[in-house]
Amino acid sequence: MDWNTVHPLPLPEGYPESTFAPQAWSPDGRRIAGIESGASGRSAGYAIYDLREKSLRRLDLTSGNGDSAVAGWLPDSRNLVLRGPAGVAIYDTVAGTSRTILTEPTFLSLRLSRDGEVLMVQKELLDSEIWLLEFE
Repeated sequence: MDWNTVHPLPLPEGYPESTFAPQAWSPDGRRIAGIESGASGRSAGYAIYDLREKSLRRLDLTSGNGDSAVAGWLPDSRNLVLRGPAGVAIYDTVAGTSRTILTEPTFLSLRLSRDGEVLMVQKELLDSEIWLLEFE
């Protein structure tokens, strides 16, 4: 790889003062899901950057508690696993709908396996436990 060809990707013209923190690359390599923050630094919600169109699209979904997190994309490059208003949700980026799969909203972090079949969640507890959620 020639690092001399690295260049920033532009945000859409007229985009407001904000930042986009990328968190998950789609399996098809076309889109990046992440967290958008306003000028104050507070999370404004979720957004997807489309590399072909060079556009940033806000998702019609907030985390509910201001603590946004993207676990990752499912293998179809259409559905995202993220923290939704009622807990962990699968968000359909085409239909704009979500369904809650886990109603505990207070995880420190979420990570989806590369094959999209296992979700790792981290929660601060006094005792040490590992929980595993497998999609069927």
